[in-house]
Amino acid sequence: MKEEEPCYRAVEEDDGSWSVIDTETGLAATLDGDPLVLLGQEFAKAFAAFMNLDPGFRKEPTLH
Repeated sequence: MKEEEPCYRAVEEDDGSWSVIDTETGLAATLDGDPLVLLGQEFAKAFAAFMNLDPGFRKEPTLH
């Protein structure tokens, strides 16, 4: 059985920082209008995992 890709994933950027990416749009996910970029690895991975637990996070547009 094929595993579905999560809605959000943590990605390491070229500068060594981490972002939470919306896999549907390819853009940085947002929280209260703020893009989830320039994060540490642990924070980005924890945030992506938490956001994947609640499909309601998808309701907020990630375009900015």
